[in-house]
Amino acid sequence: MSVPTVRLGELIELSGREKVGARDIPIMSITMRDGLIDQAERFKKRIASSEISGYKYVAFNELVVGFPIDEGVLGFQRRYPGAAVSPAYDVWRILDPDRVDISYLERYLRSPQAISAYQARMRGAVSRRRVLTKDDFREIQVPMPPVQGQRHIAAILDSADALRAKRREVIAKLDELLQSVFVEMFGDPARNPKGWPQKPLSELAKVQTGGTPPSSAAGVFDGPIPFVTPGDLGGVVAESRRTVTSDGALLSRIAAAGSTLVCCIGATIGKMGLVTRESAFNQQINSVTWHDQVDPVYGYHAMRFLGDEIAHQGASTTLPILNKGKFEKLAIMAPAKGDQEAFGRMAAAIARQCNASARQEAQLEQLFLSLQQKFFISEGQSCAAN
Repeated sequence: MSVPTVRLGELIELSGREKVGARDIPIMSITMRDGLIDQAERFKKRIASSEISGYKYVAFNELVVGFPIDEGVLGFQRRYPGAAVSPAYDVWRILDPDRVDISYLERYLRSPQAISAYQARMRGAVSRRRVLTKDDFREIQVPMPPVQGQRHIAAILDSADALRAKRREVIAKLDELLQSVFVEMFGDPARNPKGWPQKPLSELAKVQTGGTPPSSAAGVFDGPIPFVTPGDLGGVVAESRRTVTSDGALLSRIAAAGSTLVCCIGATIGKMGLVTRESAFNQQINSVTWHDQVDPVYGYHAMRFLGDEIAHQGASTTLPILNKGKFEKLAIMAPAKGDQEAFGRMAAAIARQCNASARQEAQLEQLFLSLQQKFFISEGQSCAAN
């Protein structure tokens, strides 16, 4: 049986005209992965209520659309009777709740199929800003099986998503275990209760600030050498989104395998990665290539405890930045090399478990995408939920 599609504008209408005013209500923000979440959970704090009087009021079960929309930055408000969202967001309400299952509609609007539809309609806009007009948003076609079929699809996708979340939780717990092992072996770096020598990075490593080859230069990108940017950081860096040629690497900086890369400029200041192969990196990143007295795995995990300090030191300017001179003065504990290597062996064992979980997560991700492809289909195709 074919599945009809309907215009999104037949299902929702613009809302959000009401302001928060003096109400003391939760503030919510949009995230790419999790949709609409409580701001206190995202930023570990909330803005004082006196500062949000001009924010938009979003009622229970209303849709909040952020930007960039072509990354699925949207979600329904399903936690509170009322909440506040940024005035930059659009708020929509369901016209007929008996016609639409909200979980189904949110799943569709965040799916690759919907994102492709957004991108197709944004081609006539300023592409860099990824703008989708409200009228074009209303024209998005939504596959609409009967509401019972919508609920069935949403339940299946919710179950598959829960499996993905459990894999991510396992990986996070393994990372917490590794940090606990570090503290057990060496003590809390903030207090150094075991009295290890503490030395600045300038004594323990070669520190470099990266660079980006000029885009006007020919033959510098799309080569065999990883070109690491802040978006690639956050754990072991085995590959990167961009690459450079050997000529491009000469116009950047090269970090040896085993180096720790640290973002020292911008919103992700303090984010780190451990490169497993020789890599180039951009100007937002400092590389720490360890001398012989530091085991690279130990050095990376010791540096991770400095993430908050790096962010704090760099927060004194409008654009967060920690220059190379200050960065090199940061100190880490320097226990005996044998102790560092013992930790490295423990880290390797835990990393094997993390890698296994990551492979399972990737398989579940593929399953989830396959289910979306199966369910979010248009007129003329069969629907398993009917």
